[in-house]
Amino acid sequence: MRLRTIALTACVLALAACQKDSLRIPILGTVWENTVDNTTTWLCFHDADSASIVQFSSGTNRLMVDHGTYVSDGHELTIKTEYTSAYTVGRTFFHLRRPASSDNFERLSPRSYASLAGSVWVTAASNVLHIAYLPEDGKAVDITYANITRDEKGPAYGWSVISKSAALNGSALEVGSVDAVLYPGIMTAGKYALHLCREPFAEDGTSSLKGSVWVYNNTGSPADIPSVIIFNGKDSFTRISGMWTGTVSSVNISPIIFDVVQGTYSESGGTVSITIGDKSKSCPISGGSFTLFEKTFRKLDY
Repeated sequence: MRLRTIALTACVLALAACQKDSLRIPILGTVWENTVDNTTTWLCFHDADSASIVQFSSGTNRLMVDHGTYVSDGHELTIKTEYTSAYTVGRTFFHLRRPASSDNFERLSPRSYASLAGSVWVTAASNVLHIAYLPEDGKAVDITYANITRDEKGPAYGWSVISKSAALNGSALEVGSVDAVLYPGIMTAGKYALHLCREPFAEDGTSSLKGSVWVYNNTGSPADIPSVIIFNGKDSFTRISGMWTGTVSSVNISPIIFDVVQGTYSESGGTVSITIGDKSKSCPISGGSFTLFEKTFRKLDY
């Protein structure tokens, strides 16, 4: 009788545990967001074992992103990426929550867009910087910088660019052979997530520079970090630069940090006048290049 009672009790407890786990918020294929002060963190669970962490500070314009795997242990979810030893959140019936704080991550719904023209998205994976620029509807530009850290055993470092077709249907985007889902601030594609650096925008008018991509012409020194300027508006641009020092928040997601800023420009003859914050510089364009703050940018054709 005692053995039967013990077995019955164990079955009841197991059934209760299963029912409790089934009541917890599902995570498969979900994206979560949490903002503290001016720093936003996104957790993206792509499938049964892959995940991404994205973090951006609007106060410093700094971005960190990394990808990896995750495991579930009861109510705990632990994300393990290339650089993050463990990023753990608790799974409740309604939210994800960091154990060290009372801040909840809220689940995001996919975001529908009528157009993605002018938008810029960025991520880094396997030591490669990836930038997706959509200059107009139906077209995407895939910009990459290989071997960010200049690993001697890695491939040759440098920039490359390729133009691809793009098909937008609400919150679904198809770029070449890649299917992506759009969220507020985030795009998921396979096992990766990209951060929205520049919202899409419609505008009248154009310029000779609009739609062009210019990259810092690295000299070969390890101290030379990659930088790209995308003239995605008739008088506005987005600049993305690598950084090796600094932080986004108290959580060190990745040693590779990106500085993302918006600026304005104007043209006069063969000179482009660039303004970033309170700094301005007039840069003559010659031979498909210009020099901005002692860095020479060359144009990438696509």
